[in-house]
Amino acid sequence: MKITHYLYILLTFFMLTSCTKIIYEDFDPNNEQHENTEQTNNGEDENQDEKNENVVVSVAEFIQNDYSQKSVWVKGYIVGCCYQNIKNAIWTPPFPYDTSILLADEPGETDSKKVIAIQLKTKEDKETLGLHSNPQLYNEEIKFFGKKQKYLGIWGIKE
Repeated sequence: MKITHYLYILLTFFMLTSCTKIIYEDFDPNNEQHENTEQTNNGEDENQDEKNENVVVSVAEFIQNDYSQKSVWVKGYIVGCCYQNIKNAIWTPPFPYDTSILLADEPGETDSKKVIAIQLKTKEDKETLGLHSNPQLYNEEIKFFGKKQKYLGIWGIKE
């Protein structure tokens, strides 16, 4: 009786464990196909980057969309300048700062939720694009290429 009991347990054990199939993800006999797919995907990513370089988005699109750390062109009107925080924005001349400019889809926009901040990092940028040095650029249309990130408490381009 004991022997049949042990045989029954042993038979049940083998039946339950022998039906599993082990699949190793690292091993694939069709490895060449995966390598080709990866190369194709990388090529598509490069093409996507090239497409982003040719597409110009509005300020509203720039604010709403996620570009996952890819640089894009954004076009808008220079509507003001700012220093340290969007609460310090200056919307009308005279402009005291050359450290950043604010872009909007419409000239004369003063709603901080509809603008983006562009950092003017270099001395050349400040002298060329800063509203303190160039008040005639107020309400002029311009486009920038860069990565979307927070600057002055709002979305913008820092580099």
